[in-house]
Amino acid sequence: MWNRSITPVVFRIGLSCRTGYSHTVPGQFVMVRPVDQQSPLLGRPFSIYSLIKADGEVVGIELLVKVVGEGTGRLAGLREGNTVALLGPLGNGFDIRRDAGKHLIVGGGIGVAPLVFLAEAMIAKGVAAHQCDVLIGGRSSTDLLGIEQFNNLRTPVHLVTEDGSAGEKGMVTSRLEQIIAIRRPEQVYACGPWAMLAVLAGIVETHRIPCQVSIETMMGCGMGACLSCVVHTRDPSTPYRHACKDGPVMDTRLIQF
Repeated sequence: MWNRSITPVVFRIGLSCRTGYSHTVPGQFVMVRPVDQQSPLLGRPFSIYSLIKADGEVVGIELLVKVVGEGTGRLAGLREGNTVALLGPLGNGFDIRRDAGKHLIVGGGIGVAPLVFLAEAMIAKGVAAHQCDVLIGGRSSTDLLGIEQFNNLRTPVHLVTEDGSAGEKGMVTSRLEQIIAIRRPEQVYACGPWAMLAVLAGIVETHRIPCQVSIETMMGCGMGACLSCVVHTRDPSTPYRHACKDGPVMDTRLIQF
């Protein structure tokens, strides 16, 4: 296992796990906690950032962890040789539409976490890198994550910051409108704060572009037992669904934002 600091509060953590992850789908997540941790008692959910491979075999997973409280702070303090309790892969991931001509991946802040793995899988499945635009937004340049990984994949990358410290100044959703006008995608994939996803959902619905989003929400168990990750839907027959079991990836047309 390894732990690399990306910013003072964001860490890339590699976990050795030689079984159970060879068929992981981008967008799935894991529940993680240090084995010697007494508080907080429950693990924390993290999207799988990337698969770690050796000789073509999956030997581990990589997580992108942002320190926001006690639990993530303990994970950020992990060192090589430490052991964690790992449950996963959990949930449903992205459905990669290989028939779509142009794809657009949109990430806000730490919401980039499941999207690097998504881009890697898309290209591995034959999607041309130049047909897969990536839009990353944040409050400032320190919130823009995953740029190096997307550049290595040679996907076109568009950057937006609210304070103008990197890329264009503005909101990621405003840049989304511009990209749609210039280079309309046939499929959008996104992850980020709820408010960003709500605006994005309205934009893609107006333009009639299908969109899958990975929902960021608090989870206690990751298996649907604790009811802490309920999502309100537009489906009158099933008005509430679990982000952990029915998601975290869902079609925006299903969600009641």
